[in-house]
Amino acid sequence: MTAHSLLSNKVFMRVFTSYSLSMLGIYFDRVAIFLLFAYVWQERPLMLALIAVAIALPQTLISQFTGVFIENKNKIKIMLLADVSTALLTFSLLFISNTWFFLVILSLRSTIATIHFPAEQAIIKQIVPESLVMRAVSLNGLSAQTSRIIGPVVGATLAALYSPLLCIFINGVTLILSSLLLLSVLQEGKTTSSSKTKKKNSFWGDWREGWRIILKTRTLLFCFFYSFLGFFAVQMVDVQFPILFRMLAPDRPEIMGWIMSFVGIGSVLIIVFLSRYKQLPYPTYLLIISFLCLGIVLLSAGFLTTEFHLSGPLLMAIVLGFGAGLQMIVAQYVIQTETNGETIARVSSLYNSIISLSILIAPLVGAFLVEILSIHPVLRASGIFLFCIGAVTFLTQKIAHHKEPPALMKQSS
Repeated sequence: MTAHSLLSNKVFMRVFTSYSLSMLGIYFDRVAIFLLFAYVWQERPLMLALIAVAIALPQTLISQFTGVFIENKNKIKIMLLADVSTALLTFSLLFISNTWFFLVILSLRSTIATIHFPAEQAIIKQIVPESLVMRAVSLNGLSAQTSRIIGPVVGATLAALYSPLLCIFINGVTLILSSLLLLSVLQEGKTTSSSKTKKKNSFWGDWREGWRIILKTRTLLFCFFYSFLGFFAVQMVDVQFPILFRMLAPDRPEIMGWIMSFVGIGSVLIIVFLSRYKQLPYPTYLLIISFLCLGIVLLSAGFLTTEFHLSGPLLMAIVLGFGAGLQMIVAQYVIQTETNGETIARVSSLYNSIISLSILIAPLVGAFLVEILSIHPVLRASGIFLFCIGAVTFLTQKIAHHKEPPALMKQSS
């Protein structure tokens, strides 16, 4: 089948458009929240770390179970309910000025998101042929990173000119539009609740089976383990970048939006390159390249001073985007190719839980170190840690390659 077959898949394109709208809103929202805390409320590094904790805690505790819960449910209906509920909570943020209550609402939004990710991964298996999975994953990744380009730069500009709350409102609107698209798919009845009928297991039996799949599938285990370490290294300092640029350029909050956008540009470039291929050979090699890109950026950021030229951070952001894009595509591709329609939801949710654990712990560790040592040495240490992870991944990568790599085949056009 050709790429045209995917674009002519009306159900996929509507789901894809829904996903794209919600992703655009998320990046408007994300930059607004950090600007609100760092520049408007002048919060300390620890409070910025608690934003990540509020988002990651439900993901860590709940994500590993939601895949089992939604496995035989209608995935479109699940995504629709998640979008509507998240929109209502997002609009409620407009009326909250207490930082702790604000964090509680962020945590509730994150709880709802735990059912959206596995449903989104599972629906691809239902509506896209196996031969087009790589292109579907690449399109989703391209959409997410394009949103990362547009959302932060426009959001940061609007936040600086008007208010960060305007960006939060825009996120709520995009979620409503996304839910309307999903409702149109649901009303046509073009999707089923489950791809296949399978034997009925207990909830805990299915949960244990999900872990067994990961532990016995070497590619999944290898990818998940090193992705966890990589995310940990990055998340120690990721939420502290507003602190860095508040210190280096206190009168230019829009820089954070530009940096987030250029991260998106880097990710789009690498995803467009990879989308030409049907299969990824040796995904762990791509992870190694990812770690090197991320390490170079964090180490370089550790030497920024107040005399920096804007081109420096923007170039770093593009390289950071290369690393982030590689990690995202490798993880989604491995999940899609190493699972089937019956297991993808639970494996996706377990991956989400594993990654969220690093996001839960790392920002607190990073904030503690920044309070003691300041931001620059912590950035340098994180960069060196990523180089070490890359080296260890290279030395142990043969563990994951229990079969010959697939030939590097370009997508038919």
